Amino acid sequence: MKTFFPGVGIRAIHEFLNPQVRHSSFDGAGGDSAREISENACAHSCEVCVETMDLWTEAYGSEAGNLALRALAFGGVYVAGGIAPKIVSKLQDGAFFRAFCDKTKLSSVLARIPLYVVMNEDAPIWGAAYQALAASRSSDTLRKAG
Repeated sequence: MKTFFPGVGIRAIHEFLNPQVRHSSFDGAGGDSAREISENACAHSCEVCVETMDLWTEAYGSEAGNLALRALAFGGVYVAGGIAPKIVSKLQDGAFFRAFCDKTKLSSVLARIPLYVVMNEDAPIWGAAYQALAASRSSDTLRKAG
C-alpha cells in the first residue's frame, strides 16, 4: 500500500494512464511528482493529471472504507498525512465518499461513519510520538515495579 498511497503511486497511475505526458518533476531525483500532478489536477491544467487524481482518490476512498470495516471505526475515520490537506477540494467532491461506501451490503453502514480530514500535516507524527512516549513510560513503570 505504501507505494500506492500517495507519492510514488500518484506518478505510477499518471504514467500508466499516459506515459507520453511528462512533467518537469519526473526528470529529477528530487522532483515531487505527486505534488505537481495534484496541483495540475486542481488547476485543471492537465487532463491526465485530473484523471490520475480521480482514479487515485477513488482507490484511496475504497481502501479507507475497507480499513473502516476492518477496524469497526463507527466513531469516524480521520484522513491524515501530507497529501490530505492539499487535496481537500478533491476529497470533498464526492468521489472519495462514494468509493468509501461502495461495499454492496455494507454501504449503509459505511455511509453513517463520519469522515474527517486532519488539516495538520504533522498530526500522524505527533500521534506516533505520543504513543512512543506512552509506551516508554509504561515500560519504565513495569521495570520499577519488577
